[in-house]
Amino acid sequence: MSKTILITGSGSGYGNLIAKALSEEGHGVIAGMQIIDEKSRKAADDLCSIPNIEVVAIDLDNERSISESVGRIIHKYGAIDILINDAEVASFGLLEATSIAQIRQVLDIGLLSVIRMIQAVLPDMRKNKAGVILNICCGPSLFSAPFLIPQTLAKMGIMALSEGLQAELKLEGIDCLAVLIDNCLSGSINNKLFEADLPEIAGAYKIESRQVIRKVERSIREPELALEKRQDVAKDIVDLLNMKSGLRPKQLIVDKKNERTIRELFVRKIELKNKWAERAGIKLSATT
Repeated sequence: MSKTILITGSGSGYGNLIAKALSEEGHGVIAGMQIIDEKSRKAADDLCSIPNIEVVAIDLDNERSISESVGRIIHKYGAIDILINDAEVASFGLLEATSIAQIRQVLDIGLLSVIRMIQAVLPDMRKNKAGVILNICCGPSLFSAPFLIPQTLAKMGIMALSEGLQAELKLEGIDCLAVLIDNCLSGSINNKLFEADLPEIAGAYKIESRQVIRKVERSIREPELALEKRQDVAKDIVDLLNMKSGLRPKQLIVDKKNERTIRELFVRKIELKNKWAERAGIKLSATT
C-alpha cells in the first residue's frame, strides 16, 4: 500500500537516494530540503522530475516553517505516514578551539531540527494511531569520538531520542526506528563540514596532538561507499519501512567494513539498559 513519506535532507546523500528508492516503490515522497543556492536548486529540479516525488522547501532552523510545511502536507495528502530525518552536519576539530556559536549551530542542525520535525508530525500520527519515525545517524553514534565532539553529541542525542521515543510511543501505534551507518560521512556531509573556528587555540596544542588531529581528519575524509553500495544501503532502509508494524527491528546497523564491533557494543548497551529499566520497574523489549 502506498504511503506518504516526508524526508528531510533529501537534496543529497542518503536522503536523496532513499527518496528515489521509495518513489520507485510507488510511495508518495515529500522531499524536504533547503533551497538556498544553485546546487540545491539543481537537486530540487532533479527530484521534481521523478514520478511520485514532490519537493517542499523547509527551513529546519525555523519552527514556524516546519509547522506550516507539515500542516500543508497533511492537508493535501491526508496524513504523513512516515517521517525520515536525514538532515545532518559534521564538525571537526578540538573542542576548545570551537566557539560556542558554532557548537550551537551543529547541535541545532544535527539534533534540535530532528526534535522539531518529530514534534510537528506527532499530533497527527497520534490521532491516526499510526506512523513511523525513522532517524538516520551517519558516523559515531554510540560513543564520543575525539575531534568530533559536537557532531557526536548530536548523533548520540539522536540515538537516545530514538530509544526513548520507542518506549513513549509504543502504545500510540507509532514506530520509532534508528538507522546507524557506521564510520562514514555521507555525500552531503563533506559539503557541510564545520571546522574548529578558533585556530589560534588549536595552534597552542603540542605538535604531537596536532599530528593526531591530522590523522583523524584524513580518516573522516576517506572516500565513502561507491554509489552502488550506497544504493544498497538505501534499499535496506526501504525494506525496513516496507515491513509490517511490530515486525520491524528498532535499529538497523549498517557496517561498511563488515566488522562486528559496533553490533557487539550496541547489543551490550541494550542489555545494560534493560537491566537498569528492570530495577526501575520499567519493562522494555529486548530491542529497545
